[in-house]
Amino acid sequence: MPNTCVEPSATTTLPEGVMVPCSPADAVIAVDDIGAIGFLSGRTILDLQGLVSPELWPALQTPVGLPRSQALARELSFLQPDRLAIFPNWHFELASNDHVLQPEQRFWVDTHTIIFDQEALVYRPVWPYLANADPQHPQESTFGAAIHLLGHDQLQDGDALTITLYWQSITPVAEDYDVFIHLLDESGRIVAQVDEQPLSGLAATSVWQPGDIIRDPHLLALPPDLPAGEYTVLAGLFQRDTMARLPVTAPAGGDSVVLGQFMNE
Repeated sequence: MPNTCVEPSATTTLPEGVMVPCSPADAVIAVDDIGAIGFLSGRTILDLQGLVSPELWPALQTPVGLPRSQALARELSFLQPDRLAIFPNWHFELASNDHVLQPEQRFWVDTHTIIFDQEALVYRPVWPYLANADPQHPQESTFGAAIHLLGHDQLQDGDALTITLYWQSITPVAEDYDVFIHLLDESGRIVAQVDEQPLSGLAATSVWQPGDIIRDPHLLALPPDLPAGEYTVLAGLFQRDTMARLPVTAPAGGDSVVLGQFMNE
């Protein structure tokens, strides 16, 4: 088979079950099925089932489902594979989170004879755990005694704002805090909001370790009839079961921080 790439997003039926990787020769590929890819690709392989990648054993010892996806997201962030070639049914929380994995190519086989599942996808990752952060808008705020906000990026795309927060863990926390982002009009009224765990739970606060830096994007949908004017963007952390907000301890005071202003024209 020629070593060429098919168009992204196309559906390809694998001839004889062979997948040709669309990646640089020095790329690292994290895979579920190491057989054909490991033998034919010529790439460095990370085995997501752990047979030949003992560095992933700590993550694979966690229960299947969200806990394992959380652990894999953290470990793979440090290992930095360039692509994932996986069965999406085996990693639902990872594969369905488009803030982390962007699909590039889908492959399908008629039977399970060659590979363990009929559908496989190649994804380009954007990992949530970082070695360092360089936010567009630096900000120094601390929530409680454990979580530091380093700053944020803000991007408008049509009728939505993408607010990417950069957190740093100071000490472990047992709770899974939700993030809230509010858009306030000039009278202080909330006109848009989003409330969800970091990375939709894939990087929950209870998983963070001291020193971790987390890239945490949130999509804030704007009302279609939002009047022109200047709006304030607020953010904070709260516990969903009690609705109690985590106080801002540095600079001291309040239970949210102003990220900045948004001008709707």
